[in-house]
Amino acid sequence: MSAKNIIGFIGAGQMAMAMARGFVSSGQSNPERIFAVDPDVEARTRFTTAVPGAKSFEQGTELPGECRVLILAVKPHIVEVALKGFKPPPNSCIVSVVAGLSLKSLQMKTRQERVIRAMPNTPALIGEAATGLCSSDAATVEDKQLVSSLFESIGLVIEIDEPLLDSVTGLSGSGPAFVFRFIEAMIEAGVLNGLSRDQSRKLAVQTVFGAARMMQDSGDHPRVLADRVTSPMGTTAHGLRELDERGFAASVIAAVTSAATRARDLGK
Repeated sequence: MSAKNIIGFIGAGQMAMAMARGFVSSGQSNPERIFAVDPDVEARTRFTTAVPGAKSFEQGTELPGECRVLILAVKPHIVEVALKGFKPPPNSCIVSVVAGLSLKSLQMKTRQERVIRAMPNTPALIGEAATGLCSSDAATVEDKQLVSSLFESIGLVIEIDEPLLDSVTGLSGSGPAFVFRFIEAMIEAGVLNGLSRDQSRKLAVQTVFGAARMMQDSGDHPRVLADRVTSPMGTTAHGLRELDERGFAASVIAAVTSAATRARDLGK
């Protein structure tokens, strides 16, 4: 994607900021070519502060006609308000990151056939997003290549059938929050066992980071990797027994499934 392409956002919240900053830092766009529309003046101010050089406007402002990609990045319950009076730029592809909003509904609400759904997550801010993509039949090959290139610049992209996108929402969309809670628990456990909070935080964060990187680089099954650090009757074996007895895996599966179910419910 050329830096000359203009990117517009409907909604200037946290996800829009994460994506915009990611696109700029990866060189996919210039900040002067990024625009956001939002009714909240404070949200607009935060957006332009986070992306120096970007422009933000109040709701109802038409984005430049040259806008090639228009990203709908609002909460599901305010989609109707955000799209009130909306007129898509003539040659734009509309990308929605709204949980539960189907391609068909997106086409009806935007009066545009060339639409794509994307489900990125907040690590987009540091170029480590995990994004699921699905496209309408009307989306052109150029649209798909452009949007895929855009999201690949901020992390991993998986093309997926639309019925499975809610599962992506539950797993990787909500997943960072689950990981943060796990890290928080590790930190608290370290403090409980005598470490300072600073020591515990540094060790917990690096442990999760290192374990994820090790799994990514090796390609091994997580159970294989766990077995390699688990000695018979050792410390890890005792810890894993506690996780199993307290339903750790079942809790994680239930959390992801609940988030995915909620995403499906939002689309009804």
